[in-house]
Amino acid sequence: MTEQELKDEVRLLASRYVDEELDDREVVKFEARLAAEPKLREFVAELRDDRAWFAAGKAEAPPTPSEGFKARVLRDVHRLPRAEELSDEQAPAQTMAFEVACRRIMVAAALLIGIGLLVFGGLLHTADSGKLDASPAEIQRKMEELDAVILERAFGDRR
Repeated sequence: MTEQELKDEVRLLASRYVDEELDDREVVKFEARLAAEPKLREFVAELRDDRAWFAAGKAEAPPTPSEGFKARVLRDVHRLPRAEELSDEQAPAQTMAFEVACRRIMVAAALLIGIGLLVFGGLLHTADSGKLDASPAEIQRKMEELDAVILERAFGDRR
């Protein structure tokens, strides 16, 4: 039985059955399904073989591939394009997206470095130069006006 023929849920259920992780109700239900589906029985047998091999720790005797495994792999490999058949237009989209992102990051970094050099070099002034635009006399006059407003609100007519 190929893995493509089994749905993920069935494969997980079969794995839990082989690992004895199902409760009694689930075991009964799964064994009824095993009796009705020969491909599922084959898959469970493969899982048991794999589990037994790993449990034994025998690295010298790898499990034999299922029937048709070599043919499936070779068929999939033959479907792939050859290196000389690939052109720039067929390059993976992820590679192109990565290159675009790198270019954007490099442009942004260059702009930030340029602006930083202009500011620290004194060619580009920041918004707050630290200088007052009003004369000391104007500041004194505004302060007196504010004092008058505060006194009037605080004491009103009692002054």
